[in-house]
Amino acid sequence: MELLDQFHGLLSPDGTVVVLADRGLYAKWLFEAICKLGWHPLLRINSDGKFRPAGWHPFVPLSRLVPSVGRCWRGRGTAFATPAA
Repeated sequence: MELLDQFHGLLSPDGTVVVLADRGLYAKWLFEAICKLGWHPLLRINSDGKFRPAGWHPFVPLSRLVPSVGRCWRGRGTAFATPAA
């Protein structure tokens, strides 16, 4: 049994669960497992990653969306550049 499954049985289905993890735990399988449980992932990622905002065709460096410390950006899109993406 995965660790997430153990917690799933202990939490109220009426609540909102936000899973916070440092970038050392960031992985596509973890993101998908959290979403499958209906929870909300809040995972730190490496600054050299890429992201494709909804409606955009290419993936872009995260530094293009958030160019410096103290800046922020929020939006929907695809966080994993895979051959199928």
